Amino acid sequence: MKKIDILDTTLRDGNYAVSFQFTSRDTQIIALALEKAGFRWIEVGHGLGLNASQKNKGVAAATDREYLKAVKGVLRKAGYGMFFIPGIGRTKDIKMAADLGMSFVRVGTNADRVCEGRQYIRLAKKLGLSVSANLMKSYALDPVELSEKAREAEDLGADIVCIVDSAGGMLPEDIERYFGEIKKKVSARLGFHGHNNLSLAVANTLKAVECGATIVDSSLQGIGRSSGNAPTETLATILSKKKLLPGIDIRKTMDAGEALVRPFFHKYGISPIDVTLGYAQFHSSFMGKITEAAKEYGVDERDLILRVSAKNRLAPPEKLIKTEAKILKQRLHDRLPRTFIASGINLDSGNITSGKKTTLQNVIKQISSNSKRSGKLGVLNVVFPRGRKNESLRISPFIQEDFSYVVGTVEASGAGHVKKIINTVEGKLDYILFDSSCAIKDGRNLVGIAEKALEKTGLLIYSDYLAWIDTARREIVQLAENPAALNVAVFGDIEYTLNTAIMLAEVGSSVTLHADRKKRSEFGRDALEPFLKRGMKLRLECDPRKASEKKDVLLGFSPNRSCVTREMAKRMNAGGIIIDAGLGSVDENVIPYAYKRGIKVIRVDMRPVIAGEITSSLGIKQLVDMHTGRRRLRGKGIVSGGFIGKKGDVIVDSVKNPTKVIGIARGDGTVQYENLSKYKKDIEAVEKEILTKKVLLKH
Repeated sequence: MKKIDILDTTLRDGNYAVSFQFTSRDTQIIALALEKAGFRWIEVGHGLGLNASQKNKGVAAATDREYLKAVKGVLRKAGYGMFFIPGIGRTKDIKMAADLGMSFVRVGTNADRVCEGRQYIRLAKKLGLSVSANLMKSYALDPVELSEKAREAEDLGADIVCIVDSAGGMLPEDIERYFGEIKKKVSARLGFHGHNNLSLAVANTLKAVECGATIVDSSLQGIGRSSGNAPTETLATILSKKKLLPGIDIRKTMDAGEALVRPFFHKYGISPIDVTLGYAQFHSSFMGKITEAAKEYGVDERDLILRVSAKNRLAPPEKLIKTEAKILKQRLHDRLPRTFIASGINLDSGNITSGKKTTLQNVIKQISSNSKRSGKLGVLNVVFPRGRKNESLRISPFIQEDFSYVVGTVEASGAGHVKKIINTVEGKLDYILFDSSCAIKDGRNLVGIAEKALEKTGLLIYSDYLAWIDTARREIVQLAENPAALNVAVFGDIEYTLNTAIMLAEVGSSVTLHADRKKRSEFGRDALEPFLKRGMKLRLECDPRKASEKKDVLLGFSPNRSCVTREMAKRMNAGGIIIDAGLGSVDENVIPYAYKRGIKVIRVDMRPVIAGEITSSLGIKQLVDMHTGRRRLRGKGIVSGGFIGKKGDVIVDSVKNPTKVIGIARGDGTVQYENLSKYKKDIEAVEKEILTKKVLLKH
């Protein structure tokens, strides 16, 4: 057999799977990883090809020009190209791409409309590009008809004729019949692009190779439109095993998929270990000992699998596994993803707006792009800092991507800001997380303004003020080995510090709350008494220096105003912690002094609490929308979601879509779980309805 080339389409077909939101930076990194793994055909850009964004086929995260410039700047050996569909792309798009170093173009037409590609194939050839004629929906024609269209594409000047299983429904025997007919009439190079709807993309691709294809498509992790493509990791491994794919580093290929593409998946993806086990024909039941030895000697599990399987595939003893691990330790070489990118791409700037000016539009665009790529919800957090008057809108360039959300933050100060934010966000993000703690401005309720204006973007309400307090309290508890043994002093604005001090006293800390003389009279011990439980250690102190004496933690909580000084830091315990809970609550000359004494200075990080606010808000919304309420089912009253029903109502898990009976309502807000014989008929009637619905759904 001839040498086979893989054309990796991760960055083009895979772009469908992330709503065309691979950025130019993603494109640089993944393309470079593929080149370093040995691939020489790399397809990039919008899933529907050149000019697709301008044709309203889904706006990509970058322009065609930006994608091409991204790969041009990093690739040295691999050729890169784009897809082109007549009617979407234009002649000037091909010329632009050629000017930017593109080496191949794939002209895609429906199999029976090859003639539509005539002028574009000829133009591309004139510009010195390699041209593939991709016969989309090849299965729509019978093998003889398709062979005639393939010959037509060759006559137009195509260097490659590619059969395309667009729906992923072809079988290996179909591939054999189609290639059999095409080879009778075509001398051009043959290719194959398969989708994985029937989990046959790899099998069909291998059959295509067997039948004469010498350039075949795949994508890392199989990412692509619909059910995806043949996974590059799997296909490359098999072809390498058949000695048909020289020059490809399987290990780097797997690592690229694992590190760079698998995070985009909202499902399992391809495991490099599973592929290696298949390649080595090594049973997974031995993975426990393999993993243990690999960890002990600091070697790669995959390398160890390959070495051990070469010696004993049936029942490798532990001694053999450790011996091979010890040998491997002496032969360590670079691994991905730590060292495979060394050409100056900054991997640490992913959450910053790529050097662009920090505008509301740019931040929202990045939130939207990141959320679509990762399958997470896109959220804009709108806060109203205390004490701010009508100033300019403050936009944080930092995009938080954690848990199930991509979140950006803006600081607003009035109704004008709210209207501007809503007009910019509406329909582009899933939710606005709206701070209600300071949302009454000039007698106007800004929450109400937002509720009325938003239609496509949801509104979630929370208190930023309480979230700050909760974050500060949680961080201190987590930082301390024993919170009950801490001596803490709390300084700053009383509306923040009072609640924080009480919360810390509740976990057993000994807390000193600083209050000036005016506030001391207002919040004296008598005023605090109703909030304190027996045994809680909390006292007031007017002198900040005395409050700081021999403290383990100094907490400053005065937004944008310094309240923790160097003099106070001198009086606390060495090796302690200073918490800046107000973003500017710690004087700048405290920091160098604190480092000398081994004192940690920490600014609170609200990311987990903000994520929790989003989760709880959405959970309550879902509870109210889907589960809470009362209605009648088969003549019986059912309730759920905390709704207090009448005595005898059947309590279920969801009033809109019940799946199980929980108990019987007593009529006083409590639930009767036992001795239900009196309600047997009512329960059976509800359960019968639930069962009927389940059976109908199955059919």
